[in-house]
Amino acid sequence: MVHMRSCSGFTDLKSGSIIVCHYAMGLSFMALILLTCRLHEIDREVGYLQAVLTDWFPPTPPQQQQNDVTTVAPTVNRHLNLLQEELTQFYLPELQSSRITLLLSVVFVAIYICSWWWMAFAIKQVSQGGSVSLKTVLLLAVFAAVDIAASTGFVLLRLIMYIRRDRFYPNALKPLSAQTESDQMAAYTALRLITIKSSCGNADILVTVVVGFLTVLRIYSVVCVASFYKKAKSGSRDIFQKEITGSCDTSDRTESIKDFDEYAPKSLIIDYAKKSNHTAHRDRSRRSSMVAQSTLPPDDDMAELKIQASDMPIDMQRAALNAASQAIRIYSTEKHIAESIKQDFDQLYHPTWHCIVGRNWGSCVTHSKLCYIRMSYKDMTIMLYRST
Repeated sequence: MVHMRSCSGFTDLKSGSIIVCHYAMGLSFMALILLTCRLHEIDREVGYLQAVLTDWFPPTPPQQQQNDVTTVAPTVNRHLNLLQEELTQFYLPELQSSRITLLLSVVFVAIYICSWWWMAFAIKQVSQGGSVSLKTVLLLAVFAAVDIAASTGFVLLRLIMYIRRDRFYPNALKPLSAQTESDQMAAYTALRLITIKSSCGNADILVTVVVGFLTVLRIYSVVCVASFYKKAKSGSRDIFQKEITGSCDTSDRTESIKDFDEYAPKSLIIDYAKKSNHTAHRDRSRRSSMVAQSTLPPDDDMAELKIQASDMPIDMQRAALNAASQAIRIYSTEKHIAESIKQDFDQLYHPTWHCIVGRNWGSCVTHSKLCYIRMSYKDMTIMLYRST
């Protein structure tokens, strides 16, 4: 069988998609730590400036303010007013805008981590033989589309704001008066220079790089998972199925049900390691009724197993004939034959397969493309199909 390489570069779509999701989660945690530390630093700066405005410039009554004008030197009063104006109109709004930008980016990264974990969990459920409901698939698709669109819009908005406004800070601030003393000029220059590190322009660059990279990685992982679901739905096998069936010997399937206490209708495709673990428990008492119920028909009778109608590839037809012949050899009831065939095909070609076994019955079913076969054995009809 020719295996096509998936979009992730792995021949095994299942493991490739899970690895992509896990790497993306690791990078997202690193980005979350970086953005959270930067957010904490800017939040402390905003808190300090608010404390300065509250403690250093307390509101004064109008009568006291008029008295202060006559007592305080005009130069000192002008410096205080200029500092208060700088803090309230320029520095504090700039840092608050930077804090909001980083807070939104942290929210986006946290949503990405949750979505990647959900995707990896859904892939593991499918690869382990479980079934993922249509509701879960639709929720994953809608969730991925919404967060990709939202994060893309957020990144584009920050780019536009950086180009049009944020990159001009602090050059766009109000210039200082020429009457200001030289020592005050140096202090204000140092204050504006220090705030560049926490300005909204620097936050825009950081957020654009981090969230933009994670958005591209999110799109890539969604494409990988979509390829995995598409291939799993079409019924083609990958390395995961080969690991299950590669060491299986169909001639020894009857050994797993010789113990009556362990008997239950289940998949006949087992691994040698599992069979060796059960050999130590086969010395318990066996009932003769089990032997009577599982009487094996001779090989000549298997020639009567024929295909009446089929809409599936040749290799799947052979697998259906093998599963049906083994089930007929082992089980005597139609219910157990149907359960055995269904579970074999669920493991080989992914769920969900349906099998109907009986005599003198009619049916009208809707099946997936290339996933239908009807066989006959003596007076018994076996119909196997898969529906989405």
